[in-house]
Amino acid sequence: MKTCFTAAILLICCLTGLSAQNTYRITGRVIDKENKAIEFASVVVSDNSNGKMTGTASDSTGWFSLALTEGEYTLEISMIGYVKHVLKLNADTNIALEDITLQDDVNMLKEVKVTANRVDYNMSGYEYNVGKVEALRKMDLTDVLKTAPGLMVSNNITLYGSPVVNVYVDRRRVRMDDHSLLTYLNTFKGENIEKIEVISDPDISERYSGTAIRITTKKQEGGLASASVRANGSESKYVVNPNFNLNYRRGKFSLYTSGSYMNMHNNSEEVVISDWKSEDKSTSEKTTEKLKLPLSVNGTFGIGYDISKNDYLSAEISHREIHRNTDRETVIENSAAGGSTSESRYTGFKNVTRRPAASLMYVHKFQDASELTVTGDYVGSYNSNDYITDTRTVTENNTSTFAGYARYTRNFNKKHRMNTGLQYSYISNEALNNSSSFTYDESEFRPFASYSFNGTKIGFSAGVRGFLAEIDSKCYYDITPNASVSYFMNRSKGHILRANYSMDVIRPTISSLNPDAVLSDNDIFVRIGNPDLKSYYRNNYELVLTMFNRYRLSAGYYKADNAITPYMYTDDEGTIYQSYMNNATDLGANVSFNTNLYLFNRLSMNFNAAYYFSENTIDGKSSINNSFSYSLMSSLMLPKGFSADLIAIGNTKKVLGYNATRKEPLYLDLSVTKRIKRWRLKFEVNDILNSNKGRDITIDMGDYTQTISNRTSSRSYQFTVSYNFNWGKAGATRKAQTMKNEINSRIGD
Repeated sequence: MKTCFTAAILLICCLTGLSAQNTYRITGRVIDKENKAIEFASVVVSDNSNGKMTGTASDSTGWFSLALTEGEYTLEISMIGYVKHVLKLNADTNIALEDITLQDDVNMLKEVKVTANRVDYNMSGYEYNVGKVEALRKMDLTDVLKTAPGLMVSNNITLYGSPVVNVYVDRRRVRMDDHSLLTYLNTFKGENIEKIEVISDPDISERYSGTAIRITTKKQEGGLASASVRANGSESKYVVNPNFNLNYRRGKFSLYTSGSYMNMHNNSEEVVISDWKSEDKSTSEKTTEKLKLPLSVNGTFGIGYDISKNDYLSAEISHREIHRNTDRETVIENSAAGGSTSESRYTGFKNVTRRPAASLMYVHKFQDASELTVTGDYVGSYNSNDYITDTRTVTENNTSTFAGYARYTRNFNKKHRMNTGLQYSYISNEALNNSSSFTYDESEFRPFASYSFNGTKIGFSAGVRGFLAEIDSKCYYDITPNASVSYFMNRSKGHILRANYSMDVIRPTISSLNPDAVLSDNDIFVRIGNPDLKSYYRNNYELVLTMFNRYRLSAGYYKADNAITPYMYTDDEGTIYQSYMNNATDLGANVSFNTNLYLFNRLSMNFNAAYYFSENTIDGKSSINNSFSYSLMSSLMLPKGFSADLIAIGNTKKVLGYNATRKEPLYLDLSVTKRIKRWRLKFEVNDILNSNKGRDITIDMGDYTQTISNRTSSRSYQFTVSYNFNWGKAGATRKAQTMKNEINSRIGD
């Protein structure tokens, strides 16, 4: 028995020794062409004799290690964005490989072509399935947006050349200025995004009107955060603007918060020249202004909770406060045939604005895929103004808005969609001007219903809105229809022809109704409202042709009778006043062309050109204006983490009112960005051509013409530093899990 036991031990030792002799370790390090370690690279070896695979991933230093028995193998090392590295191995001893350098995948530098399986058009716009595009996974979200048809990201986000009004992230509307918004969006990568919905033609049932982008992220636990500091300086101006953003999710609970602060000092010079037509007389007013924003803060905090698979609840509060101090010194030179005179005056202006807001939203999805959305909102706006001239004028304008919204949506057979609901708002406004006051209360019910059909070749939508408003005890009842038809000539290539019609009811604003004299912020004119203004209707027609997802040609026309039009006039002392008329015939037409190209996964280009014609007729006298605008925005991703952006915007003139226009010369902006891991450094030169020197406002007063010129240098230099970080599955753990899933999909679980 003892002999047998000894023999068994010897046999086990021999087998163990034989096994140890036939097992070898393969080690190596994966780097890029800049000699930097590549983390989470997929390392897979296959046995050439039986095809069996095993795999691992490189660590944070780029190293990997695998144990293999004796034999011949094929080693494959891959990483998204790099060319796969293949190597033949003969495992008959331990092997220490030299550093393995992965090269950039030149195939991924080709254009990311938009195909039917990524872009799905509907009657509101289209849906972009980002999750299916491997080439976009490592990009920042702002770069991902540039690959979508019609979208461009520069200093802001535009759709077919026009600014995007609303941006949503996971149902919530993001309320940030352009700079903070772009910093926030850069916390997300393409791999965080499930899909992007672009709303180019919003339905009347939308909670907020205007174009929109809806970004749906993957529900990954962990946090995404960013912080940035922007400094802007010129000969006469400096701005400091830090901000932060945070997104965090754990289980069914999500939290988001953001905040920003701005301090600004700005010195400017403005010259107002008045030339009389009937006599040899002119006036020159040179104003030197010192503007300070000692305090400008904006903060948002919100929470979301997935009550169940079909129920979602969110709450949000925000606050914005701005303090503005302005000192002006004006020197007035009067010249005429009899001689000239000179006088000076001082104006002080202090403004405090507070805007608190709160929002509550509940969403329920029914088993038949229909959805119910209910929201409640409060928005306050509290302004106090203190004007100091020869006399002191103190004004306040306080507005409280309460709004409720409910919408029920149901889809039928994936082609039919029905929306119905109600929106209610109550506005309370009080304007105080020294001892006088102007109060304004408005309540309005807006029931709505719409239907859309999204067929293979033809799409159709129609809707109707009702307006039941009570304004200062006066009742208004209005109904406005809208309709659109789309012909999908070729969905896969993005050929679409669309015709739209809508009717708008336009009500006078609170400021246009206020009969009290209120100085404008820039002190060019005094505004006096007209409390007798009435609402009016405007009919809008539009024809849009989209080709190859990237080219868009549109033509529009509108007309309105009894329209509200601002006009300017002067008194005997030369003071300019702005008031409003309600008897204008307003019509206009426009033609625009937009192209949005994304080339070689490196270059984004957006070009937009538009022609505008407008005619305003009051008491038989017409004011006709023609203008042409153009813009070019491009973004180039360079090697070693660099990128360059160029913005060029021009406009022949802009209509400010019935008898006032402003010249709009070429604006040119250039920026260079460097990405260093989680850091982003950006240097920007704003308005290279110093175009503010040519932005003259011309006002035709009848007897004389007045020209207002800004003589201040507008060129400035801006530097921004931002830092993004993440944790949990939204960070390194998520990356490791993604790579593990990729390896398992190749070798089997």
